[in-house]
Amino acid sequence: LGLYLLFGALARGGGHSAALWTVLIVWLASPLRFYLSTLPSLAHGCEFFAAVLVLRTWLALRERLDARRAAWAGAACGLVFLVRSQDGLLLGLPLFEVAVALARGPRRPAFRALGGLVVAFALTALPQVLDWQAMFGRPFLVPHTALHGAAFMHLDQPRLIDTLLSARGGLFSSHPMALLAVLGIASMAVRRRPSPEWPRGFDRRFALAALPVL
Repeated sequence: LGLYLLFGALARGGGHSAALWTVLIVWLASPLRFYLSTLPSLAHGCEFFAAVLVLRTWLALRERLDARRAAWAGAACGLVFLVRSQDGLLLGLPLFEVAVALARGPRRPAFRALGGLVVAFALTALPQVLDWQAMFGRPFLVPHTALHGAAFMHLDQPRLIDTLLSARGGLFSSHPMALLAVLGIASMAVRRRPSPEWPRGFDRRFALAALPVL
């Protein structure tokens, strides 16, 4: 279902052929197929579906910024936060759109959209916050650190290069199409001629909004 929804979102802006190839690459050349077929009990498949919902609601918000569409975007971001809390970073996509609208004006519709976005996200994410409070005595935390201890993360030695390029499961070495995707997003930020299929300024704004996720 997530792949089908992704195809629909991409086909609207880039044509059916490009959307089909993109969906096939996501399915066959990313970790998604492994988690759907070998480890379907883990959250990664649901995470993908929720992330696609974020993408679709964000694109709808770009078409018309109003409180209703912003609330749907906030609910989608809250859902992906419930699936895996680190994906709450995707809230940066609709927040970026609202910030641009606030800067350009008029501000009243933008403030209404901001309120709808924040309230919907907070209400959807509330069960996770309450669960953390009940289990760990804190409403906000890094769950992996709470479950596995401080040794789970070594912020003083992040080993970012190994995470990306290690022969033992590095992201880019195991899934080279992910490197092409990152390079593609980077090219959007410096492209002089915007893509004719997307709204004016979409390329650079998408790249900037995706920075926290990257």
